[in-house]
Amino acid sequence: MIRSAFLPAILTQSSGLVVLGKSSFSRHSSRTAERRSLPGAILIASPCPVCREPPLQGRQTACSAACRRERSRRREAEARQHREDERRVFALAARQAIEALERRLADAK
Repeated sequence: MIRSAFLPAILTQSSGLVVLGKSSFSRHSSRTAERRSLPGAILIASPCPVCREPPLQGRQTACSAACRRERSRRREAEARQHREDERRVFALAARQAIEALERRLADAK
C-alpha cells in the first residue's frame, strides 16, 4: 500500500485491480471496481440467494422482503442447530466424565 499526505491511499489487490481511496476491499467494492475498470463489458447480475429468480441490482442482498425474511429464518435455524450440536457434544463429554468417575469409584471399593 502506498500512502501520501496529498493523495488517497492506493491499494493493489491480488486480483490486480488498483483501488484509490479505499481503506478496505470487500467483495462488493471489488465488483464495483471491476465494473468501473471494464467499460463495455457484459455484466452478469447474481440471482437472489433465496429464490434464485430475479437478478439483484446494486447493493441488494435479496430480491424482496419475503426473501430477506426467509434468509433470516434460515440463518436463525442454522445458529439454533449449531447451538444444539454444541450442547449435545458437551452433554456427551459430561456423561463420559461421570461414567469414568463411577468406574474409578467402583474400582476403589
